Amino acid sequence: MRAIRVAPLALLGAGALTLLAPSAAFAAPDGASSTFNPTITPSVIAPGGRVTLGAGGCTGETTVSSGIFDTTTIPSGSTTATATVDSDARRGAVYAVTFTCGSTGTSRNVNLTITGGATSSPTPTPTPTPTTVPTASSTALVPGG
Repeated sequence: MRAIRVAPLALLGAGALTLLAPSAAFAAPDGASSTFNPTITPSVIAPGGRVTLGAGGCTGETTVSSGIFDTTTIPSGSTTATATVDSDARRGAVYAVTFTCGSTGTSRNVNLTITGGATSSPTPTPTPTPTTVPTASSTALVPGG
């Protein structure tokens, strides 16, 4: 009977060790870190807008690619670069942006949302034309005359 009570505890202990043990999937191969955390700021942007691309945790060169801006490189030793979103990006769409860290090809995707709705341009406000109201004619009084 004691063996039956110990078995669940042994399984629980083995499970805990499995969760705590480092995994090969999270190893840091050649410039890529398990803490590689790519970012896009802002994450929602209008077509033609400029975004800041971040490659936190990557010690090597990072290549950033997407269908809505030119491929951009964040050089080794730097953590950010900027990109301009294509002016014809589809409004309301969500685009995947791929960050590839180091020569190992470790990649992560981050979504970039294009603001929706029609392009708004300010409606010109008409400038009011001053109106003049005719007044009664008046005679100027000149002293001494």
